[in-house]
Amino acid sequence: MSLWTYQFNLDEAEIRKEDDSVVKKYVFSSFITGQLIVDRATFKSETCKKELTRLNKTWDLSKMDLLFSPIVREQHWVVKCINIFLKQINFFNSKWLNYYSML
Repeated sequence: MSLWTYQFNLDEAEIRKEDDSVVKKYVFSSFITGQLIVDRATFKSETCKKELTRLNKTWDLSKMDLLFSPIVREQHWVVKCINIFLKQINFFNSKWLNYYSML
C-alpha cells in the first residue's frame, strides 16, 4: 500500500506539471493515517504535526482538491476522501462494495 501511495502521488505531480487545471489529488500513507486514527489517550500530536509539516513542504496540501486517506485492517479497507471543492467527506468501504456487487 505504501509503495502504491508513493507512486500515485508522484504520478499526480507529473500530471499537474503538464496541466495545472486538473483536479489535484493527494493520498496519505497508511502510516500517517494509522497515526491519526488512534485512541485519544495514545494520540501523539507531535509525531503527526512533524509528519504533516514535512508533507506540506513538499506537496502544499492546502492546494489539493481531494485528500485520500486509506485505512487497512486484515481483509477490510476503508478510504476516506476529503473533497475540498465540494466541502464533503466521503467513505468508500470494501464491505459495502462487496455487498453491493453481490446484489
